[in-house]
Amino acid sequence: MDFTEAGETASQASEASAADAKGSAIEARLHSEFELQMAEETRRSFEAGRERGRQEGRHAEREAQEAARAAAERQCRQQAADWIAGFAEERDRYLREVEHEVVSLSLAVAARILRREAQMDPLLLTGAVRWRSASSPAPRRFDCACPRPSWICGPRLSLSCRIGP
Repeated sequence: MDFTEAGETASQASEASAADAKGSAIEARLHSEFELQMAEETRRSFEAGRERGRQEGRHAEREAQEAARAAAERQCRQQAADWIAGFAEERDRYLREVEHEVVSLSLAVAARILRREAQMDPLLLTGAVRWRSASSPAPRRFDCACPRPSWICGPRLSLSCRIGP
């Protein structure tokens, strides 16, 4: 090997090492660009996944809230229906219990009114009896005892009337 050949070999070796260095630099640059692109793609995928998860979570929460609201509304409606039914039952029970007392009170008031009217005008009672018996198909006999006014002697006045044919 002579000196020129050695120089050429060294030159080729240096060119090869320069090409290797240049290839390594290109490879390193491509590797770093690839890593950057992978990191960017990973970040975008992560952000897209996070947003999708948020949307799915919101959707699931909305559905859960709607179901809970519907259940609460059904419960309120059922409770209102139960209250209305209970109130109707209580009202009917109360009216059944009070009906007897109302009728008794009405009769007592009517008796008191008739008693006062009879004290004022005993013939009014006779007229009322005749009117009532006129609507009756069968002839009847009515006897009424009315209190007399204080200016007439005797405590009671008896009236007898026969109505009919």
